[in-house]
Amino acid sequence: MARRDAAGVPEDVTFRAKPQLAQDILTGMIADDTMPPWVAGDEVCGRSGPLRKFLQDNGIGYVMGSGAPSGLSWSGRRMRADAVVATHLTSRKHQRRWADLLGDRVQR
Repeated sequence: MARRDAAGVPEDVTFRAKPQLAQDILTGMIADDTMPPWVAGDEVCGRSGPLRKFLQDNGIGYVMGSGAPSGLSWSGRRMRADAVVATHLTSRKHQRRWADLLGDRVQR
């Protein structure tokens, strides 16, 4: 309590993790009608199921960081994110598709 008092933090302020803070901010933006069509977040937010559900329930698009061991569904199977990339997104077919989309910005 001494650190809290020294910093001037009121008693009613409680700890909130980053995804909870993000959801609080987004809730305010929705209420104020200032919500952009999509948001971006780091891996901490990307691991938060409740935050992702909140975004989906409110029709908000999102791009979140994801660690390699994070699981996702691909072709009806649960796979690690790094395995999906290694298995499905690095083939010649996909390299050509990325090159077509991004032009000279893609390294081959």
